Amino acid sequence: MPCAALTALLLLASLLPRAEAVHSVTITSVSRDTYLDQANSTTNYGATTPITVKTSSSANRRVLVRMSGGSLPPSGSAVKSGNLSLYMSTAPTSSRTYGAYRITNSNWTEGTGAAGSGATWNTYNGTNAWTSAGGDFATVTGTSTTGTTNGVRITWNILADVQGWVNGTYSNNGTLIKDQTESSSGYTASFSSKEDATSGNRPQLAVSYLQPVTNLAATAGNGQVTLYWTLPGTSPDYAGALILRKTGSAPTSVPADGTNPTQGTTLADGSLVVKNDATGLTTWTDNNTCCGGGSLTNGTTYYYQAFARDTNSTAGICAASTCYSLASSTIVSTPTSGASGSPTWSYATGAFSMAPPGLDPNDVVIAGSNDAIIRGMSASSAAQVFTYQTQGAIQAQPPVIPAALSATSPQVNVAYVTSGTGGQTPNVYAVNTTTGALLWTSTWNYVNSTTPSQYPAGLQGAASVWLKAVSAQSICGATTDVVFVGSYGGSYNLGNPTTSNGQVYALNGGTTSVTTTAGFGGNCPPLATSVPGGGLLWTFSPSSPGMDYVSSTPYVDYTNMVLWVTSRSNGNTQPSLWKINLLNGTAASGTATWSLGDIDSSPSPNADGSFVYVGTNAGGLKAIRVSDGTVYTCPTATVCTGTNTIIGFPWSVGTSPDTIIFTYGNHVQSVSFNFSTLTFSQNWTVQPSGTPASVSAPVVDGTNTFLYIGASDGKVHQLQVSNGTDSKQVTIVPGTPTVGSPGFDGALNRIYVGASDGHIYAFPTPF
Repeated sequence: MPCAALTALLLLASLLPRAEAVHSVTITSVSRDTYLDQANSTTNYGATTPITVKTSSSANRRVLVRMSGGSLPPSGSAVKSGNLSLYMSTAPTSSRTYGAYRITNSNWTEGTGAAGSGATWNTYNGTNAWTSAGGDFATVTGTSTTGTTNGVRITWNILADVQGWVNGTYSNNGTLIKDQTESSSGYTASFSSKEDATSGNRPQLAVSYLQPVTNLAATAGNGQVTLYWTLPGTSPDYAGALILRKTGSAPTSVPADGTNPTQGTTLADGSLVVKNDATGLTTWTDNNTCCGGGSLTNGTTYYYQAFARDTNSTAGICAASTCYSLASSTIVSTPTSGASGSPTWSYATGAFSMAPPGLDPNDVVIAGSNDAIIRGMSASSAAQVFTYQTQGAIQAQPPVIPAALSATSPQVNVAYVTSGTGGQTPNVYAVNTTTGALLWTSTWNYVNSTTPSQYPAGLQGAASVWLKAVSAQSICGATTDVVFVGSYGGSYNLGNPTTSNGQVYALNGGTTSVTTTAGFGGNCPPLATSVPGGGLLWTFSPSSPGMDYVSSTPYVDYTNMVLWVTSRSNGNTQPSLWKINLLNGTAASGTATWSLGDIDSSPSPNADGSFVYVGTNAGGLKAIRVSDGTVYTCPTATVCTGTNTIIGFPWSVGTSPDTIIFTYGNHVQSVSFNFSTLTFSQNWTVQPSGTPASVSAPVVDGTNTFLYIGASDGKVHQLQVSNGTDSKQVTIVPGTPTVGSPGFDGALNRIYVGASDGHIYAFPTPF
């Protein structure tokens, strides 16, 4: 980048949005500044301009200045320059050397000049003493000579401090400026403070930084690993990325600014430079052609890191024209031959992905993870199709609607992704699974306020969808696809979230606005209201009794036009199974609530929808007859003998009597429910071979021959549906990661499963 261009950027950075790799910004926001005077050791100068540095026996003065932390580079950035500058209105009569020191006391205050209001030579806030009089600070970071000319800026290189603030190594408490030779003949320099009437004279911090590569992911195949990454900007002045590979452990070496290592170069820690790209690539396949030829060794685990690189020849920004970012997250990938017992492929995300993936009609596997990214990958090869960054962890399987059944316009394959728990931003995202494009984000109810008055504290369970193509019903007077979700952790229902103010939401699943009918009734808008894609059609907000946390997926009952939702029970004081009229969001007619104790698993129907099964957190299995709400309980002493939380949902095989398979703790159980006698009987109960401590929810193949579960022993177990025999197992990788809940692909006869090692795996079935 030409010098003149960079200079212009420095001047305009605070006004213009930037997307380039090396980002330069001049921070002009000062949170506080003052000076300390040894001769007036109890006086505060917080409202004073100028602020002064002085050397004089028993009358030294030191400046304190803190720039706004909110304007610092994002966490993870590699700071390439960090220059603090003060406008020297009056220079000393003889040139002095002033040092910049990182302040170590976070509690110092600027004050107003009034007694006891702020920092003085003796105290950091007018009351409490510094550890040593004159301020608490670390060793000198940088020095600068003043000269004797008035009206110039004096600059200190405090790059090391800025990098530490960005990394979180230490907090941004500001910088102390003092003479390097204090208590000598009296020399004073005056600097403009944040109170200076001329804004251009106030303190400034000019920072240049490079953000890291993000979204590093890897697909392992036969003798090769394909890497995917996102560069930190789209401006043409970035160069590309450097990729390191290492076996045995993650790389610890970093490329040095000013160097340009070629492919095959070995760094100090033994890691190899396998790619050094200057063309802006965002994907590349490592088949070892860089470093010996042939291919990667199947079964060997490789560790990868990526570094963004840029070319910038301006002095003080990038040495010898090449800059590198800090390292990306480390991705671990193990090539596989795809032979029996081995994965067909693995896709490394670096984040947990424990929910079963979804699958779109074009054979794209759709998986979310705890890094808040929804990813699409080819079912046949795991080649990355798209990534989309949400605002919170994704912990549920997204429903994927084929274009032919979707109310999107134009019709596209669409996944409805729920994300955001534990203080994260909760949202539902409609994502085009062919391109990864966002179709809409949920719009909660703002009710004439700048902040929503009705929205979830979190979303943990998956969404369910009413499809207009299956049944074109008028919901609040509108005919469209409708997406249903329940709140996890309560809701902001005109107040803070509690265990009694949970809600269920109905969102317009289409991409065009629909208009509700005035006076439709129930929890629909009272007036005719235009509802955009992702907007609220109705909100179910029960009270007296209220609704506890919902971590399950609602069941859409097309036959009865109701929605079944399970929840916690607030210590057995509230219902935990709810039946909602999905046309208007009110409690359904007849029995609409059941108090069954805490339920985290999802409700599921039998084959003809005449019964709904729920599994409780106490291990109980219930069958609810839809026609009259009668509950039939599986006997705990003789049939359903577990006492742990039932995981996922009870899986109905669809036979008559119905076979229901479910998991709890470290067991898998099969029971039958006879529709004539309305009784349960036990088929089998097994603990998988190797006695893992826990197991996942099951998935049954398309022929009801085998079921598959993930377990805490690092394996996927294949059990026979007929008798529970644990016939075969496949090991994910050595080290026993916990394996999540599998999803089954009937077209390719595969399962897809995530694990706590940050990978998604594909295995052919049967094993």
